[in-house]
Amino acid sequence: MKRILLFCALLGLVAGCAGRREIGRYEGSESDIRPVIQLGHSGAVQAVAISADDRFAVSGSADGTLKFWDIATGRVIYTGYHHLNENPVSTSKGAALKDVYGNITLSPQVNFIDISANGDQLLSGASDGNVVVTDIQTGKIIRVYRQHSKGVNAGSFSKDATLAVTGDAGGEIRLWQTATGRTIRKFVIKFRSSQITALTLSPNGRLILAGDSEGIIRLIDPAAEHPIQILGQHASSVSAAKFSADGGMAVSGSWDGSLKLWGINPRREFKSPNGHKGKVI
Repeated sequence: MKRILLFCALLGLVAGCAGRREIGRYEGSESDIRPVIQLGHSGAVQAVAISADDRFAVSGSADGTLKFWDIATGRVIYTGYHHLNENPVSTSKGAALKDVYGNITLSPQVNFIDISANGDQLLSGASDGNVVVTDIQTGKIIRVYRQHSKGVNAGSFSKDATLAVTGDAGGEIRLWQTATGRTIRKFVIKFRSSQITALTLSPNGRLILAGDSEGIIRLIDPAAEHPIQILGQHASSVSAAKFSADGGMAVSGSWDGSLKLWGINPRREFKSPNGHKGKVI
């Protein structure tokens, strides 16, 4: 069920096959089969995360909603509309068509989600620059972080969820406290038109691994005098970045189909595995 849910969500099929808004599934024993109708997102699914204990999953969509799924049953537990509570924002496309069609706005799209290690909180970021921390048990907002001026593409909790790191389409990375919303450090990547596309904190919370739309992987040490160090580069946009459990290694994936392994101390690139023929997402 876990793999089926992920597969469907990544293809946008949580909303239904071939554009249909509903999908059916059967559950129960062979002698007690009953249909269950499920409602999904009305827009493309852009992010999926599964809790550490495999009890539930969360999907984020271009329709601005978050859906919380019970993995055992496949049912939607509840839908979060937190990113839709803000005023719709104009997009570059909307601005370009303004003279033809008038004021065109689009609702914020959910671009990334991350579940805390203990499964209690959800971190989500949207195209309007807002980041929301949600209490998963109640569905209530814990914090709305509004310090980004561009759409937020990537983000991650620290292991204890007291910190979060988020990155946006303007190349800005922010490290902040989830309890207070206070910004601890801000870093701006100024290289061509770089957007932050992948971001994660090390297990001890002391290092940040960041990937951008130019394919560059950077290691950031907020406590260092010169905090930003380039580890290397993919041929295309970085789509994923993660530390190992002990923080001694990291891996990054790209739209060019490559995976790269990095040593953290000392800093070095290992021989990278091959095999992917399409984008690593």
